[in-house]
Amino acid sequence: MLWIVPGMERSFLSPLRVGCIPGVGSKSALELKCMGIHTVAQLSKVPLEWLEQAYGKRGASLYFKARGVCESPVVSGKKRSRSISRETTLKKDSIDPRYLKSIFSYLVEKVLSQLREENLHARSVTLKLRYSDFKTVTRCHTLRESTDDDGVVFREIFDLFKKLFVKRTRIRLVGVSLSSLIHRRFQQTGLFDQASFEQRGRLLRSIDDIRDKYGFHAILRAGSICDNKK
Repeated sequence: MLWIVPGMERSFLSPLRVGCIPGVGSKSALELKCMGIHTVAQLSKVPLEWLEQAYGKRGASLYFKARGVCESPVVSGKKRSRSISRETTLKKDSIDPRYLKSIFSYLVEKVLSQLREENLHARSVTLKLRYSDFKTVTRCHTLRESTDDDGVVFREIFDLFKKLFVKRTRIRLVGVSLSSLIHRRFQQTGLFDQASFEQRGRLLRSIDDIRDKYGFHAILRAGSICDNKK
């Protein structure tokens, strides 16, 4: 553990590369470097108005983080006793697997986007279904390894759905939840898998950067449908 004496935050942060700031992905770091901003010290000199214009609401966060100011609570340990979830009531009760699959896809994108925004990874995924007769069922699955990948979570959620969808009763509400959240993930990959793993991570961070700048619905999976944009 590294202890930073109060009042010394800026002097500690100043020589660091901008990519060290939480929330600055590889694409954002490259954009800043192209503008001659390589270090946190250089970023701290950029006006708040300029950052907000360039990065939207995330600009204010970058402005204050570069100055060593952050209102987020300090969390110790690797695990957090919380979960991230999204659910939606369908406009019309449905029994169509393809339509329901598209709703799952959208909800997975929402929860994973928040997961990565908070620099977390999940080990457990939960699917919630409420039928037209108001009976509610949930099923949870624990992954072998924690993840922040939309594709991994979507496959698990859809597998749970196929096991639950046996009544052939119309569904009125669906929900997706992530739990067993940790700050760091231990990902054991083979020598030839590592490049693919890192490439996938860069892709997801690029998608997050686009959403931060233009809004969540600026980019979605082709199969995602949102009944209620919340």
